[in-house]
Amino acid sequence: RKLRNISSPLAVLELEVWAEQEWNCKEHCVRGRCLRAKSSQGEAEEVFTCECDADWAGELCNVHMLMSWRYVPLKVMGDSRENNFWDQRLFDEAMNDLRANQFPEKCEAGKMVNIRFENRGAAATFNYIGGLLSLSYLQGKTLILPTDDAWVYAHNQECKDFECYFEPWTSCPENTTSKTGSFQMARATHELVFAMVPHKFAKKGLLFWRVVLAAFLFRVRPDILTELDVNNTISRMKWSRPVLGIHVRVGDSCNKWALHFNGTCLPLSVHLNAIRTMIDRYGAKTVFIATDDSSIPRRVREEISTWQLSSPPLVV
Repeated sequence: RKLRNISSPLAVLELEVWAEQEWNCKEHCVRGRCLRAKSSQGEAEEVFTCECDADWAGELCNVHMLMSWRYVPLKVMGDSRENNFWDQRLFDEAMNDLRANQFPEKCEAGKMVNIRFENRGAAATFNYIGGLLSLSYLQGKTLILPTDDAWVYAHNQECKDFECYFEPWTSCPENTTSKTGSFQMARATHELVFAMVPHKFAKKGLLFWRVVLAAFLFRVRPDILTELDVNNTISRMKWSRPVLGIHVRVGDSCNKWALHFNGTCLPLSVHLNAIRTMIDRYGAKTVFIATDDSSIPRRVREEISTWQLSSPPLVV
């Protein structure tokens, strides 16, 4: 309507509205199938749950787990209606299968594959080795990594490979087979092979299988766990959950990014916007910052103090 006084300021009220339609599995199960759930005693009506197709999750099975999500969609995990993405029994079975493949009763040369790996960043290296482990499992062969290739993150004169920190990945000695050299193939073929999922676990999809591979590789040695004392360290921190972890890089990696990709590291303002969104969206009560600039936590605290939050998070 026309303002009576043109000089009067306009007021804008921003509202956040949450709505939920009554659940109907047969209508709302987008990428899955409805299954009759175990009903509690005394329930008058049938209860259904949505079993998602491979690599789909969420209350409606409408969240594709292999897409690059800026923020994890709400109700992907932990909703009152279990979305069946995780299957502990199948996970245990997959882990046992990997152990049997990597720790055979008899190490025979014809059933081994010895492949060199390339030293990259830690995450890239483990992703690559996970792909090799998957490929060898699909072939029914035991994967062996050469011990004469030092791992760049093993900073110890007496220990230069992955067993510095992790439990052995195989019981077969390296001399049971000849080295095949680095694993080489075209990029398109590389991605296709590493995206394969064993038929037994295909119904859960690639993300589930990659979680299994990572869990097998990341079996930390008991003495290392004792030395790190992770559980007691966490309890002493007394952090309130949920905890938001954020990595702010402003050092040498920014130069490398600019050199190789013609880009720059993200400014702090971008990280602050993400922090605010995560606080609003998930109720984060602790913000853990990993950074190569000691001034970053202070600057984040100062900015958060201006947000007028009813319960500001702890910033560490």
